[in-house]
Amino acid sequence: LEERFEIIATLSSLLLFGALALDGGFGWVDGLILISFFMVILYKLVRSARVPPDGTEGNGVDGEVGWRHSPTTYLALLVLGIAALALGADMTISSSVNLARSLGVSELIIGATIISIGTTLPELTVSVLSALRGKPDLAVGNALGSVFFNTLVVTGAVALLSGVYFETSVVLISVVFLISVTLLVAAMMRWKYQISRLSGAMLIALFVVFVIMILALG
Repeated sequence: LEERFEIIATLSSLLLFGALALDGGFGWVDGLILISFFMVILYKLVRSARVPPDGTEGNGVDGEVGWRHSPTTYLALLVLGIAALALGADMTISSSVNLARSLGVSELIIGATIISIGTTLPELTVSVLSALRGKPDLAVGNALGSVFFNTLVVTGAVALLSGVYFETSVVLISVVFLISVTLLVAAMMRWKYQISRLSGAMLIALFVVFVIMILALG
């Protein structure tokens, strides 16, 4: 049920983003709409994911909470982990952008390849580690959550601060592609309730196709 809601939330976010992008930019009103929609989704997710009073998570895994340290310790580790991921991603982007510009690569190519990959490294790390540690729900939830967070909050915040203007065709093609991939992932999960290695390879191949398509437009 939670995965279904996350997929619906992701699709709704992309549709809203695409509708607001039709005029070639986002103003402060658009930013307010995007962030407000994110708050609604966040409220629904928190309510649906709330742990029952007996301490179980509702997925039937032995009912163990597994606390080893105090919540304060976990919070501090979480903050340190986020800071380290942010620093690593920033260093990756800065170095890659400087290299690309020194080679005379356009900003469109930088955004579609280097920056997109660099900003996704923290999410990729979390998802891979979650899958390796037997937490596939966290891995999928992180992937889906990052889509509507970036779509709604990141774009919304920039729109509120300074406005965003872009080439409509490139953005709409990206939105259509993301919607198609989200529907494909939903079909994979509904078919066998899992994403196999073959399906994962297919998704990576689709990303390569997307990058090539963006480069061709540039």
